[in-house]
Amino acid sequence: MTLDELNNKYYFHDSIIRGLECQSENVILHCNFCDFMQKDYKESDFTNSDIVLTFHNATYKLSDIFPLSNAGILTQKISGNTLTFCMENGPDTYGELEITADSIEVTRVRSYNL
Repeated sequence: MTLDELNNKYYFHDSIIRGLECQSENVILHCNFCDFMQKDYKESDFTNSDIVLTFHNATYKLSDIFPLSNAGILTQKISGNTLTFCMENGPDTYGELEITADSIEVTRVRSYNL
């Protein structure tokens, strides 16, 4: 899917980033995703999921000296082929993760209720 399609389908506020890795030309982001924050959420659905976002033909840029693991996503925005997550990791610790990619694949690893 395109980054615009991702932005229109998924809302990442309050989701938690668990890690980021690079494999070949892909950037892979591991997240605890808040299903309950989605437009199409029903009470019978699971509240959360572990997901993997695979950005194809991608590069990324992270704010200097920002701990990515366990960062909470506050906002997301798209500009062309670039997705920017504004994040928080502790009191008064804010940063941005910018990922530029040709396309993205979303894989749901497991779903659960908190």
